[in-house]
Parts: sequence; structure tokens; C-alpha cells
Amino acid sequence: MEKRIGDVRHFKLASGDEVICEVIEWNDPYSDDATRQEEIVIRKAVKMVYAKSTTGFPFYTMRPFMVYQESLGSVMSLNSYHVVSMAKPPEHLLLQWEEALLDMNANYEDRMRSWKDAEAALREGKIQEYVDGLVEKTKEEVEEAADKLGKLLFFPMIDPDKDKLH
Repeated sequence: MEKRIGDVRHFKLASGDEVICEVIEWNDPYSDDATRQEEIVIRKAVKMVYAKSTTGFPFYTMRPFMVYQESLGSVMSLNSYHVVSMAKPPEHLLLQWEEALLDMNANYEDRMRSWKDAEAALREGKIQEYVDGLVEKTKEEVEEAADKLGKLLFFPMIDPDKDKLH
């Protein structure tokens, strides 16, 4: 498999994680520099997460590979010794990856806007107004999510043997 800068690859790691990312720089096992021998420099990295729907239907979703590394420009280093397998992702997976990247970058931009708004509120002494706005936004998001999910029923869990530790 030819290795080129800018390639998109699907990695299976020793931890079991599966990562889809753009490779910026491949490792060089023949380099005199130990770091260059080990690290693969990547960006736009997402990990595939296995889940099941409420009806038991299995599916995969994509999440940022690393927490707070959601920007399309975020650069990470992957230790090549942890790579168990590598493949070129099929076209349909690339399309899903690109869509996930758009969502991931939108989350990053929202976070940056919120951070800048919070910073400005601190400077202007309008913290309470900012907190009230966040509470209102959260309420709206929860209501919107509840509308999307439909009606859910939650049942309390009652343990008849509360005195037992298992």
C-alpha cells in the first residue's frame, strides 16, 4: 500500500480503537531519530464507536479521537507501534467521515464562540446574564432533543436487597 501525505487511512489500534484520519506525515522506520521512527502525524481524526439502538439494531458512530481535538487543523501524533492494521476506507465510509468532520468542526466553532462570549462577559462583568443565557440555551436543546427522541418512559430501579453488596 503506497503511503502519501494527505492519505486518509483507517487504523485498527492495539487498544481495539478504530481511527479514521488524514495522514500528514508517515513514520520513517529507517530514520536515525527515534521519534521519526515511531510517530505518524495525523489530523481530522475520528474514532468509530459501536452502539446499539433501543430496538437492538447495531450501528457505528464517529466521535473525535481525542477530547477537545475537534478543529480540522488539530494535529496529533499516533505511535506506529500501536497500529495493528491499516486500510484505505471505502468510499461510503469516507462520505460519512467527511460529514462527521463537518459536525465536529461546527462543535469546535460553537465552543470557541462560547468561550469568547464567556471571556467578554467576564471583562464586562455580565456573568449572571451569560449564565442565564446558557441555562436557557440548555433548556431549548433538551426540549429539542426530547422532541426528536419521542416519548421516553423512565422506571425507577428498586433493589429489594439494599443491604447486600455485590
